[in-house]
Amino acid sequence: ALGVALRTMGKRVQVSVGEPGFHLPASLSFLPGADLIVEPDAVVMADAVVACDTASVERLGVLADVVRAAEVCIAIDHHPTFDGFGTIHVVDPHAPATAALALRLIDLLDVPLDRDIATAVYAGLATDTGSFRYESADADTLRTAARLYETGFDHSGIARLLFDDEPFQALRVLGIALGNAVLLPDAVGGLGLVYTWIAAADRPGLSELAMERVIDTVRRTSEAEVAAVFKQADDGT
Repeated sequence: ALGVALRTMGKRVQVSVGEPGFHLPASLSFLPGADLIVEPDAVVMADAVVACDTASVERLGVLADVVRAAEVCIAIDHHPTFDGFGTIHVVDPHAPATAALALRLIDLLDVPLDRDIATAVYAGLATDTGSFRYESADADTLRTAARLYETGFDHSGIARLLFDDEPFQALRVLGIALGNAVLLPDAVGGLGLVYTWIAAADRPGLSELAMERVIDTVRRTSEAEVAAVFKQADDGT
């Protein structure tokens, strides 16, 4: 969303994720501005770097050095664990999503909210609030969603692509993870822990992102206040 807005202002923009060989997953291929995405090893130094939804520079993976070397680094984040990296902070731990903070910044830049920007903001807002189910979503969040809806994008179609559209192999991965699940009701001081794991061999042909949704199922366990998924990365870690 921010990349599209900056391009509207005539800026040259690179968008990337600090995962080696990153490619936009098929589940997000509908997002406007996808043509702005470059692989992390193709990112060139710029006048300013903006880090989104990241509490520490280490979380930026292979792009961490780009941020460290940048003369200006703007950090946009809503995690209470934000450690203060960067030179300019757009940080609000009470914000429901980093996408909501990005929209505030877009408004301050006087960029009109068009359908493309609204689509991208909505994708971030809906996913980061669990379809507006999490405690962080409040009345202002729903007012923001209404404002986005008014641009005319297909919100029900986007919601289906975001939450209800996965390859069959991803369902097999979920089944393996649920088969591995362990419940320790007395752990965490009696609050309960449920955990599972996914090996790289369990997801043939699928990227690491295929494991992201497993936690949403595991965390439903009534007997556990804490849930964890251990995921083996492509490099074996």
